[in-house]
Amino acid sequence: MSHADLTLAAWRTLSDETAHQVAAAIARDTGSELVDGFFERDGRRFALVPGGAARVGYDAARFSPTERQAAHFAAEAAEWGIEESLHDFVDQATSPARAVVLPALLVAVRSEPAGNLVLDDDGDGDDHAWMTAGLAGRGLRPPTPDEWEFACGAGATTLFHWGDDYPDGEPYGDVPLLAQPNRFGLHIADDPYRAEFTTDPQVLCGGDGGSAVCGGYGSFLSWLTLATAYRDTSLPEVVADGGLTDETPVRPVIAIP
Repeated sequence: MSHADLTLAAWRTLSDETAHQVAAAIARDTGSELVDGFFERDGRRFALVPGGAARVGYDAARFSPTERQAAHFAAEAAEWGIEESLHDFVDQATSPARAVVLPALLVAVRSEPAGNLVLDDDGDGDDHAWMTAGLAGRGLRPPTPDEWEFACGAGATTLFHWGDDYPDGEPYGDVPLLAQPNRFGLHIADDPYRAEFTTDPQVLCGGDGGSAVCGGYGSFLSWLTLATAYRDTSLPEVVADGGLTDETPVRPVIAIP
């Protein structure tokens, strides 16, 4: 069996010794070095994200907001003229719940500006295709939207990868919760300014470019941008029209043979 077929369920059943053997084989096959449970290649650290059958997206109907969250949303909806109910708003702001089958991947522990990763010998182009081709020159690619959501949620079905609630304040600056890696060891959806490219030029994940925080939209609307399945349909056009491709983050992945 190819290690690309390694499922999360199978990975969790492995003994420590067998898991280390599998990880060592993956490191060998991907030209990386196994270091403290992570994979390092070209100075970047990657985590193993097993695949298999998974659920991604979000079912807003199952969201049970706390009284504090409901109060936050009510106040923000009144201030900004939002007419939808809380559940309808969350539903429209997140991708639909869906079943997918994904390959196992090595996923970068942190994203970085696309311009740091692109091999741009010709110096022409500054768009999604330019970014994708530049990553390919390093043997990398962006994650698909499904892969990104699964890597972020790590199997969780909650609104955020850590749960359904959020702490007081806005999701920016020194927030202990956001400083913690997720269950795959990834620092992801930890800064609303750092919306990340995927293989789909119309889908960025992990934030809204800071619009909600910078605009003073309020706690609920600002935290929602870090929901695992959050979608801002206007952001890709803003990035493209603003010439922001090279400074927009991407989280490279390494395919496992």
